[in-house]
Amino acid sequence: MKTLVLYAHPFETSFNHAVLEVVTRTLKAHQAEVAVRSLYQLNFQPIASTTDFAALAEGETSADVRDEQNWVLWADQLILIYPVWWTGMPAILKGYFDRVFTPGFAYRYEDGIKQRLLQGKQGLIFSTTGATREAYEKGMFEAMNRTLDEGIFAFSGIEVRDHHYMSNLPGSTAEEREKMLLDVEQKVAELIFPSSRSLTASGCF
Repeated sequence: MKTLVLYAHPFETSFNHAVLEVVTRTLKAHQAEVAVRSLYQLNFQPIASTTDFAALAEGETSADVRDEQNWVLWADQLILIYPVWWTGMPAILKGYFDRVFTPGFAYRYEDGIKQRLLQGKQGLIFSTTGATREAYEKGMFEAMNRTLDEGIFAFSGIEVRDHHYMSNLPGSTAEEREKMLLDVEQKVAELIFPSSRSLTASGCF
């Protein structure tokens, strides 16, 4: 199993980074091949420029976009880790999809019929929120799922296995955050390796 992890948080001291550590450790414990693309560390340019559109019109691809597309093609599984900001993904991650999931790569239309070009891949998404779960259960979770799970992943053929939200991070205790990390580990182990038992997520705090 080749897994591409797209990580979108600027701070290594964040809870998102603890999630990243658990995800990568669990994958490696099951002998999975893992590639992490830390978008802030890469200083990924999220703005689709006139150069990008000109290249597309000529049937070409910007070098940095081509690199990321090669990683996506390499992977059997895509895992996203990001905080919810203003009821959506960080701009750097949205810009990743704007620039990388282009027509002719993620999808195309033939005789008016949409072709999903990334079929056969699976997606697993971990998102954190500052607000409580109750604040997002009034339609916000559904709206975010429609935007990413359906509007991007399913649109291009990627099967979303789960979109797991961890809420109220500022108001949570160390014990509650440890439980969240155990849940992350179990979801990685059970959804990607359903026949295996999870490891213990410890030492992250």
